[in-house]
Amino acid sequence: MKQTQDPRDETAATGKFFRSVRRNEDVPTSTTVIEAIAAVSDGDATDLPPLYDSIDPNALNALFDSEKAHSEQPLSVSFAYLGYKVCVDRERIDIRSATGDIGPSNLR
Repeated sequence: MKQTQDPRDETAATGKFFRSVRRNEDVPTSTTVIEAIAAVSDGDATDLPPLYDSIDPNALNALFDSEKAHSEQPLSVSFAYLGYKVCVDRERIDIRSATGDIGPSNLR
């Protein structure tokens, strides 16, 4: 599933890439993270290095995709992956470049 450009994506104001993706309960959180990073990097999800180099995808899915994940208590997880800061909470996945110069051409 290819991510579509979100009107909330921004680069000009901060010099850092920002993408915000709404979580879909039917898609594992780890899959949504990979697809969003692929969209940001203008690449294919299958070409990206394994997510487990940065975070355990099973643990990420367990936190956000299980029946217990439907709590009203705040929950967020942040980690670095491919030069991006990934922040996951119960509703969204936000991706920011770690520096202003990370972008599609710098990930190859």
